[in-house]
Amino acid sequence: MTERSDLDEGFRMLTRLTNVDLETLSIGARVRVAWNDQGAVSLPEFEPLG
Repeated sequence: MTERSDLDEGFRMLTRLTNVDLETLSIGARVRVAWNDQGAVSLPEFEPLG
């Protein structure tokens, strides 16, 4: 799932959510980075806290 995240540092970025239950996800939910290793490249994805 692709979504837009507002980061605590003050900027917004288009991100990919992983390990998420859409039934319980809500606007403003806190997330953390989860790195997706793709060989020589690691891509940032985000997953809900807790």
